[in-house]
Amino acid sequence: MYGATVRSRSRFRRVREIPGFPMPRLVTPLPADPSLTRALSRHLIASAPTGAFIDLTDTIVIVPASRAQSSLAHHLQEMAGRPVLLPTILTPGRSLSQLIVPDRTAASDAAITLACLRALTEFAEQSPPVVAAILGHTATSAELLSLASRIGQLAQELSRAGLTVAAVCDRGAACEFGEFFPSSVWSALASVIDRATAELALHGLDLPHAISARAIDAGRLATTGLRRVVVLLADPDPMERRLLDALAERGITVEVVVHDQDLPDLEGGFPAHAAWSATRPPISLDRIVRVAGLDDQPAVVLHALDALEQPISADSIAIAALAPTDPAILSRTLSPAGIPVALPPTRTGDQGSAALLLRAVSAWLAEPTAFNLGTLIRHPWMERHLHTLGLHAALRQLTLFVASTGVRRLDEALVTLPKPSHDGAVEPVLAVVGPLLNSIAAASTGHERLLALHALLNTLHPSHAPLGDATASGAVARAILALSELPSSLLAGCTLSQLVELIVTGAASTDLPSDERVGIECMGWLEAGVCDAPHVIVLSANDGLLPEAAAVDPWLPDSLRQTLGLPCARARRARDAWMLDGLVKRKASVWFGVPATNSDGEPLRPSRFLIGSTNQAERTLALTGDHNRSSLADWALETKAVSGLTMYPAVPELPHITRMSVTQFETYIRCPYEYLRAGVLKADRRDDLQLELNPMAFGNLVHAALQEWGKRELGRTEPTTDPKVIAQELDEALNGVLKQRLPASLQGTVVVQVRMARERLAAFARVQAKWAQDGWTIKHVELAFEAPRADRPDRQATTAEDFNSAVNASDLVDDDGAPPLDSRQHAAPMFPDENGLYISGRIDRVDFNGRTGQWAALDYKTSSEPSDPKDHRTRSGWVNLQLPLYRELLATIDIPRDGMQLGLIALPAQPDLAQIKVADWSTDQLDEAIEVARSIVALVKAARTPADFAPSGKPPLSDDPLVQAMHGIGIRGIAPLSPREADAASVPATVGGAA
Repeated sequence: MYGATVRSRSRFRRVREIPGFPMPRLVTPLPADPSLTRALSRHLIASAPTGAFIDLTDTIVIVPASRAQSSLAHHLQEMAGRPVLLPTILTPGRSLSQLIVPDRTAASDAAITLACLRALTEFAEQSPPVVAAILGHTATSAELLSLASRIGQLAQELSRAGLTVAAVCDRGAACEFGEFFPSSVWSALASVIDRATAELALHGLDLPHAISARAIDAGRLATTGLRRVVVLLADPDPMERRLLDALAERGITVEVVVHDQDLPDLEGGFPAHAAWSATRPPISLDRIVRVAGLDDQPAVVLHALDALEQPISADSIAIAALAPTDPAILSRTLSPAGIPVALPPTRTGDQGSAALLLRAVSAWLAEPTAFNLGTLIRHPWMERHLHTLGLHAALRQLTLFVASTGVRRLDEALVTLPKPSHDGAVEPVLAVVGPLLNSIAAASTGHERLLALHALLNTLHPSHAPLGDATASGAVARAILALSELPSSLLAGCTLSQLVELIVTGAASTDLPSDERVGIECMGWLEAGVCDAPHVIVLSANDGLLPEAAAVDPWLPDSLRQTLGLPCARARRARDAWMLDGLVKRKASVWFGVPATNSDGEPLRPSRFLIGSTNQAERTLALTGDHNRSSLADWALETKAVSGLTMYPAVPELPHITRMSVTQFETYIRCPYEYLRAGVLKADRRDDLQLELNPMAFGNLVHAALQEWGKRELGRTEPTTDPKVIAQELDEALNGVLKQRLPASLQGTVVVQVRMARERLAAFARVQAKWAQDGWTIKHVELAFEAPRADRPDRQATTAEDFNSAVNASDLVDDDGAPPLDSRQHAAPMFPDENGLYISGRIDRVDFNGRTGQWAALDYKTSSEPSDPKDHRTRSGWVNLQLPLYRELLATIDIPRDGMQLGLIALPAQPDLAQIKVADWSTDQLDEAIEVARSIVALVKAARTPADFAPSGKPPLSDDPLVQAMHGIGIRGIAPLSPREADAASVPATVGGAA
């Protein structure tokens, strides 16, 4: 009868203990207390001998989580009333390693993965069908690491139940699991695991639970000085149950403490899966709050708080947030209203700066593309390092270079751009990054790579970092050092990317502390079962979360898991029912929030535990439908904190403005602040993930081809009127520009853009031929009017000093696109007189018609939609003064204003819509435009502070969502209650002291 369960209805019934003689397992209900750990403390103190102090050093207590460890130790010291020598408090994973005497060293997860990877690599080379049987196709090197990790997890999971892959394979081959068991897959898995464990054995390593199983079977248990083991667990795994049985056989008292008396269907003090998976603890409908969706769940908390007797302290309430988005929703809704919420860890060590840096380094060294380099130098540690070396705008320069060239790989021949300050430069960045990563790239062994990565982190890690990021960096460093201690043969053949993934995976086991740690504590479901708070609020109490949904695993489907005694859906239902029963019976109150839909609007089912086992039809109707839902709008929350941020950034000092380009008048009319930001300060946002030519670079590409063709056309006595000839010459001109301006390696999107440019140029040939047939000839190409500048001449940046000089030289320069390859420059005139501003600009083409004697100023436009001059003047007045100001510029070189044609050569995305659109403005309208320009110049000249450039607030200000957000466009706040809604709310309820 040894091994039978003996119930103890008192706090603890002492059984005669004979050392070495088998003892029955005890099941003891804990004393009444909302906190299980506090009740367990009372039980341990009451069962201790009387004396000057309490000695519990001969006792081991096994609790489900680290939270319970610290809580139990705290309560024992607080409640003892005398000195106490604490027991050894363990979690399930630690109990095995603490109590067994191993015959080998337990292999880490990384070591097991590496052994499986080595086995898979050998099979992939020597016997590919083995790996193909597992994957269903021929393996690639990129798949092997993730496959090795999955096989290692499978082997460890089976070993927790005392099983091996080979044993499961044999049972499956004997048709024990049915005819659909994938014997070929499991046979291949067994071959891989056998070779991996053999590799581990060469170094004295083995699976941790395999070591435990051998130790338990052989009786190698470390029980010296141990008298009693007290267990507070809902569902220990099979290996832990075997350990408890072995301890009882040795005469050690094994006591399982439970939350209530007369609990039915127990197996050794633990809930029987078959019975408890069908159990439905009684839950009152009054404690269930239905809401429309996840965003309304703060109303559940408010509803529960309002029902509690006030005042109530934050530590008397716990929130079990079952859905991953619940903590963030609570924080952003309740904390600003004066109800602080302490969030659980939401990030892990693999999401810190160190892990992100290693991934960026790995990606860059594996494939040196512009995208990967941008990701690397965008990292804050790398950016700080570049800044220390004098490269203050590395990312900006790289972004400009990519946007100008469309380059993909940076390890091939690169073009030299004529104006680095405008088009960017990449050589100085490569000159710094290369030597920094050289030791990693040159490493020949896994150990050398790991040490080089560790040295890189030491070099770049900041001296001060936020707590969470410092914790993550420490986790990454420990993972690197742990890998470096593994045998060399396990690391042999590992690529840098594989090592980085192993490091990051190791760091992922470390939780990063939340920044919000004060207030009502928000936690997970398992932590809620052992929390001290007397009141618990369970959010997202839906099926799939409570109980947890079944895991989908093609190798271990749920039915096979249940047969093998592994964690399965039935076991999880039993565990959750057991925990829920404990909460309902012990806590002063338990509230449940049930959202009807998820964030995508898809319906959610209430938890089956809430439906219950009686009156199911009535309860189902009460928990479904649109009636009786609570809403966050029902609560008048007053925001306690007001942001001190302005809508748009302020500028401390106004630069001296001496010039203005013809295109900047449009920006000023649209928004004076945008003119200051983009036109004067040049504070444009660059897309540092550029994968294509930006609109300006694409336009520059087309402009350059048109300019080359225009120069050829200028040398002719008669204009070309044959569209085929024009198209052929434009194609040749584009080829020349591509050879000069674009590198050999291009982004795939840039290749498409080049084809689009050819289509637009072909459409232009048709339009230009018709224009020439009407008598128009080209007289000027890229006619520039430049304001006097004291800037140093541009040159290709090759050093940090040149690099930053080129960047700084462009800070206050006005541009109308990229500079032409060869343009005729004239001095920009002062406008409207010598007390005004220099007006700069670049006219794409100036044509003359010998038949009519007219001049025409034309501008190429490559926007997606056809450009039309009529859009420059709307019913409310002028919005774009570019073309009227062209008249003023040309008048300074003796081209008469009278009779001048002003137009746009539209080359839109749809080639059929290409055309030359000439404006039909009257002289009075053009004079009106000049008056508008005069008034703008007067306002700019009169400005003394940045405040004189106030935002207009008139959309559209920009297509850039970041710029729109600066002006409050696209940002939605919580709409205030209407007077009618406010009246309906009557007196606001007091919630935790907040109205």
